[in-house]
Amino acid sequence: MRHHARSVASVIVLLSTAGCLVLTSCAGASSGPPQATASAPLAPTEADRVWAETGLGADQRPAVDRVRLVSVFERAEVIAGCLRGFGYPQAVVHEGEIQVEGVADDDQGSLALSTYICDAQYPTDPVFDVPLTEDEIRALYRYRAGDQRACLQGLGHLIARPPTEQAFLDGYAEHGGWNPLNMVPQGSFEAALAACPALPPSLAE
Repeated sequence: MRHHARSVASVIVLLSTAGCLVLTSCAGASSGPPQATASAPLAPTEADRVWAETGLGADQRPAVDRVRLVSVFERAEVIAGCLRGFGYPQAVVHEGEIQVEGVADDDQGSLALSTYICDAQYPTDPVFDVPLTEDEIRALYRYRAGDQRACLQGLGHLIARPPTEQAFLDGYAEHGGWNPLNMVPQGSFEAALAACPALPPSLAE
């Protein structure tokens, strides 16, 4: 597949500060290291880079099942929610960054591991990896507003009316444009993505 869209790799950056880890969004006490299952979802080079930022050894690196792809527009909130599920209830998004305050020194390794798992469970849709030309953005709009929206509606999902093509073009650089897949419930996402791919055939080759 040729991955298209603006370059916005949304990687969790771990910066140790006094009592706080700044990710790409920050949280509180943990209930212990999470467990992971097999089948790493990220491309090896991306996964290697994210893992390196945890500061943990290679022998501690788990394989992780992907839950779903996310858009850059929703990514910080999704990762923060995932961290809350791992026992960091104070994980919040502030000005685009995930902030997790009040983390004890002896718990930062667990937080780093949780962050890696969340990042691997919810990787950024590859449509955001490479810049598109204006013609390609227009083609993506026509697909999302037409065939893909109809496909998702055929599966029983309620998909809002798309914006105008010009509104889509105007907002694309900021958040990747209107995406009907973002309206699919998480539990149905994988099946919806398989039936109604993220990219039209002209951009997926």
